Amino acid sequence: MTKAALQFQRRERFHRVHTLSALIVAAWLLLLALTGVAINHQESLGLADLQVSDQLLPSYYRAEFRTGSTSALVILTDIHSGRIFGPFGTYLTDAIALLIVVSVISGLASYQLKKQALRLARTASANGDIPPAR
Repeated sequence: MTKAALQFQRRERFHRVHTLSALIVAAWLLLLALTGVAINHQESLGLADLQVSDQLLPSYYRAEFRTGSTSALVILTDIHSGRIFGPFGTYLTDAIALLIVVSVISGLASYQLKKQALRLARTASANGDIPPAR
């Protein structure tokens, strides 16, 4: 296998990691964006007065503050901050932050490997080692 082919294989691995991590991060950012917009427009959406039955919420969520219903705004804020996921929320947020780093690094590595592989392929083609790509 040529050096260029090996570079393309390595690039493909980095690209898969980059794509998967970016999709997970994108879902999280979409959740943050939607809850952020809802929080910013709480008055016009009527969220300050809306109550959600505690029976619809996870049993661990705000167990010490339960009164029969919880404000929708409190729930939105807790979704936005990750508190709705309980103690796991902090770790989930940390994992998403690390996935952002992984996505950036794997994207840069993928780009750099692609450039190197193309350069190797052009050099090999110019030397007559392999036929030029069509």
